[in-house]
Amino acid sequence: MPIIKLQDLYFKPYINKDKIAAIVKHLAKRVKADLPKDEVPIFVGILNGCFLFAADFIREFVGNCEVSFVKLASYEGTSTKGEIKNLVGINEDLTGRTVIILEDIIDTGATLQEIYNIFKDKNVKQLRVATLFFKPDVFKKELPIDYIGQSIDDKFIVGYGLDYNGLGRNYPEIYQLSTTPKMKNIVLFGPPGAGKGTQAEFLKEMYNLVHISTGDVFRFNIKNKTALGILAKKYMDEGNLVPDEVTINMLKAEVEKNADSNGFIFDGFPRTESQAAALDTFLAEKGEQINGMVAL
Repeated sequence: MPIIKLQDLYFKPYINKDKIAAIVKHLAKRVKADLPKDEVPIFVGILNGCFLFAADFIREFVGNCEVSFVKLASYEGTSTKGEIKNLVGINEDLTGRTVIILEDIIDTGATLQEIYNIFKDKNVKQLRVATLFFKPDVFKKELPIDYIGQSIDDKFIVGYGLDYNGLGRNYPEIYQLSTTPKMKNIVLFGPPGAGKGTQAEFLKEMYNLVHISTGDVFRFNIKNKTALGILAKKYMDEGNLVPDEVTINMLKAEVEKNADSNGFIFDGFPRTESQAAALDTFLAEKGEQINGMVAL
């Protein structure tokens, strides 16, 4: 999950798709467990943000059900306006039915209040609310929320149906608003003897970067008998390749030691697809990214 840019803002990885899938599955099981046997609920999704959540939730729900949607709007940019407009209503006869609202996120509760207003005259048997995400720090209403997938901090998020000015809904993961990347991070790629060391010195001087050579990092850790160095030497003495996780953790330690630098030159790393993915994720969590690769 690398950092992403939507219009003028940057967003860093927050919740991956596997975690989201686990949350949705757990919510569906909880809702099913609370329903009387053979009862057919009607799930009402709140558009636009819930369309991915609603689709996955309904696929996870075991049993018969009906589905409908209502469209409400309260966000503009990254802040809620607090004014809700009922754009598309419910046409079904809900008399005596169990209605379960599916929301992507509940923050101030303004949308939730409008939901209760919409359904108060529908003569439903019971009304329940299931939300994927909940921001307890900004919730201002005395309204019940029956099922909460995960409580999160009051920071703007996008992805998995959530948007920033219409963008970002299609990402399968959740990203959190971040600061603009400040570092210049370069990967040097090439076989031994290609001149990576020479180019590294040139780039280091030009951009005032920290040069991280995988070979130097390994030698330092082994020579100084760090925990990672001892572990790496054990694999090497046994004639085995050092696992990616050990290499990645060594590189992370070097980055952490130079957290205030202008950026890094990664020389000899990453060498595998998993290392590249891990580097992307590690930098993105810090609101940074790889700016380019020099292939020699």
